[in-house]
Amino acid sequence: TATTRPDGRYPIAGLAAGSPTVTVTKDQYAPNSTSTPITITSGIVNTFDVALKNADLVLMKNDNVTTTTAGSTLVYTITVVNTGSLAAGGVVITDTVGSNLSFISCDPSCNTTAWPTVTWSLGADTIDPRSTETITLTLLAKVVDPLPVGTTSVSNYATVSTTSPESDITDNEQSDIDQILSAPDLQVSIDDGLAQVVAG
Repeated sequence: TATTRPDGRYPIAGLAAGSPTVTVTKDQYAPNSTSTPITITSGIVNTFDVALKNADLVLMKNDNVTTTTAGSTLVYTITVVNTGSLAAGGVVITDTVGSNLSFISCDPSCNTTAWPTVTWSLGADTIDPRSTETITLTLLAKVVDPLPVGTTSVSNYATVSTTSPESDITDNEQSDIDQILSAPDLQVSIDDGLAQVVAG
């Protein structure tokens, strides 16, 4: 048993020359301990790297449109996959609904107590690594009508987190932005072609 140093190395002394196996165990990796056979050469300092497993959640979000209008209903689909080598536990997906959107519903059921942020929690469920397992969520929102003057777009932002160690968190979030199409601005003008009229 060894304790890590500030530089991340685990010093192990007293190993005889030969081919022992080093096992690295850490609470958040259990039961995914990493065992690596190594070869010890006497008379030198032997240094080895042991690759630890990590989750890598990837979130994608899309409503399949790029433009919208006041009063329209938008259907946002959020998908999450784990491309890492470790199961992801304690997963929470958060969606921040834009200021010019009103919430309609979500499937499966989501927590709306922190509006305009809604959340889905997987609880004790995990997302298996490098598998075909995909978490799919749906959120329906309506573009407010009328929109504030000068509004040119509506946006919706989602992110995912896990309590498991992750190798890359840059792909844990995504925004969807739709441009607002202006309503037709109709004008009517009447002209009889005369500048003056005479009674009768």
